[in-house]
Amino acid sequence: MRGGVSAIVDYRGRTYSGQCQETRGNAHCPLFCEPLSWGCPGRVIALAKQTSSSFILISHDFQSDEGLAHQLLNEALTRANAAADASQTHGMLCGVLCAPHGINAEEWMAEILDHGGHTNASGSQCRRLLQALHEDTVHQIGDDNMSFRLLLPGDGESLANRAEALAAWCESFLYGMALGGLERFEDLPENAREILTDMADFTRIDTEEDGEAAEHAYVELVEYLRMGALLVNAELHPAPPDHRGGESLH
Repeated sequence: MRGGVSAIVDYRGRTYSGQCQETRGNAHCPLFCEPLSWGCPGRVIALAKQTSSSFILISHDFQSDEGLAHQLLNEALTRANAAADASQTHGMLCGVLCAPHGINAEEWMAEILDHGGHTNASGSQCRRLLQALHEDTVHQIGDDNMSFRLLLPGDGESLANRAEALAAWCESFLYGMALGGLERFEDLPENAREILTDMADFTRIDTEEDGEAAEHAYVELVEYLRMGALLVNAELHPAPPDHRGGESLH
């Protein structure tokens, strides 16, 4: 059975077009198949409906809707009865990746899904989404172009909801660091210790403030945490020196 697909969108809102060659049975969307001949990257998750032998997929441009990734992940986590929401999931992942020792992807996913029905279809789909998120975040957090960004609700959400999600992200980052082997802030380099101390303070952020000044402060705080996470990762996992064929650099 073949399914006609006009466009698909992954959890970051990136769209892909093509014609699906296989659905593997009318109960499964081709989004959850292995990479297909028309170029689906194999990690595509979308808001989708199945109608008869075809699939209607709702495509988006992530650049015009920054909250889409958060929305898609939240919906998948809710369906899977997961133990964390999207911001908590991403914060924990970033903490694990930045931690001194870290844990593997399966152990991280177990923290999210083992509290719910992860063996059903919703849980399996959510697991695929989490695998894609893990892969993408590993790439971003080590990207020299600093493409890394926090997974938070979009601007369409109230400032109170976004601030609450940001506090949850910070708390989960610290939890991820502990899962990954951090026992005491005192064991960290000075800059990393200062950033994690700030994160601990941000878990108690005032989520009731509103207005233009509060919005500006929120934007600045998100950027500080974005750069702070990158700095923690760089300090605890420094890149190997570039020996350039063994020649000394002066």
